[in-house]
Amino acid sequence: TWRWVKLAGAAGWLLAAAPLYLFILQQIYRLGQDSADGRFLGPKALCLDCCVKIFFFMTVWQAAMDLLVLAQHGSNQAARHALMLGPEKYEDLYYFFTNHEREDDFFPCLVGGGRLHWKELVEVVRKDRVMRLLKLIGLLGRVAVTTGGMILNLRALPERHPTKPLNQARYYVVYLELIVLGWYWTMLLYRLLQWIVDTKLSYMGAVLADAARDIASWSSMQLLRNLSMSRLAQRSERVMKECKYFFAPSMQYIMGLIEAVGYITSGLFGVAVLAVKATQIDFVSVHMMSAYSMGEWLRLVSFTMSMVNIFDIDTENRRAVQEFLTSDYEQVVTGMQWPPAIFVAWERTLASLVAAKEGFWTSFLLMATISGKDYKRFLIEEDPEECPVLLKELLTQHPLSAERSAAALKKGMKAEELEKIQNWVLAEEGGPRRYFNSLGAYTKLSA
Repeated sequence: TWRWVKLAGAAGWLLAAAPLYLFILQQIYRLGQDSADGRFLGPKALCLDCCVKIFFFMTVWQAAMDLLVLAQHGSNQAARHALMLGPEKYEDLYYFFTNHEREDDFFPCLVGGGRLHWKELVEVVRKDRVMRLLKLIGLLGRVAVTTGGMILNLRALPERHPTKPLNQARYYVVYLELIVLGWYWTMLLYRLLQWIVDTKLSYMGAVLADAARDIASWSSMQLLRNLSMSRLAQRSERVMKECKYFFAPSMQYIMGLIEAVGYITSGLFGVAVLAVKATQIDFVSVHMMSAYSMGEWLRLVSFTMSMVNIFDIDTENRRAVQEFLTSDYEQVVTGMQWPPAIFVAWERTLASLVAAKEGFWTSFLLMATISGKDYKRFLIEEDPEECPVLLKELLTQHPLSAERSAAALKKGMKAEELEKIQNWVLAEEGGPRRYFNSLGAYTKLSA
């Protein structure tokens, strides 16, 4: 019975949303018009209109997806009840019921299984403290510039005019960015208050660092990511897999198509955002650079950061490692979020270990500046200054092997080039073989 109530509610909202939206829009124009003939809305009415548009877009999209899900209620119920717990529940399961230092293998494809050892953590945290402090200052600077730039964009909005190009669109973009920015700041303050009230949450350094990164990297131009064909295909494929695991497999192509249409639509909105963003720095074509005010400089820097943050390099590097180490099944079952639930728990454990030994602020420092390089240092057991065996053999042995030399010639290497390489290996001065032999048992480059 409850299922039918939800099904009727989703269908009813889809049918009622359009006329209800038009009615509300008429009331906004009637009460918030900024001219006698009602041709355009004033700034406050536009802000309300923007909020209404966001509300209807999100609820209609959610109702459509819920309707598709409820229509497949009879398919794979056992799998849904057993496995479809949601990302937050899986984050708690991974964090509270696993042990990184002993038997649990977080990442089976790694030799160590993703275990964390305090000795390695101490070395990484203490060795790079100065560089991490500089990176943290840069992160906080990005937070300040992003927030200040969006506030200045609000103050720099032109007067409302019904015929000037992109006049109304500039208001929509600024209001959208401020609404999302306000949400990110609310979450940061909420997490900070949560940590102050409950100091037992030793992993809060990771949570606060993520909240700060969300603010620093926010820009509405990130919607352009959704036009990336690789990301679009990846998202559609995962939705199809989720449908295959938890719902009717025959519906997977319909669900994938709907997901792709939604992403493309938001990406096209990102194109409009890009056009509007260009108008926010139109002063560069009017004034000399030496005549820019401090506010104009900040808006220019904010625009530059918005462009750079469409794809944040550090985040993409971390995402590549996360995707490589997490199985497709695990990604789909735990909710298809980024970072995956298993990596959220892994980072929380990392933050807890550092906080227990070095204190909360050191934990926050590490998590706010963590990178793909850090992932490698924590997850792969290696000496960064030790020469790998294969590399050493390539420099000292393999070019001199008759069998390998014949194979190289067969693959297309010229005899003259092979002879040159062999002479270089055997050279008395500057040759790699003599270099390694002179070291005896090679250990470190710094030795």
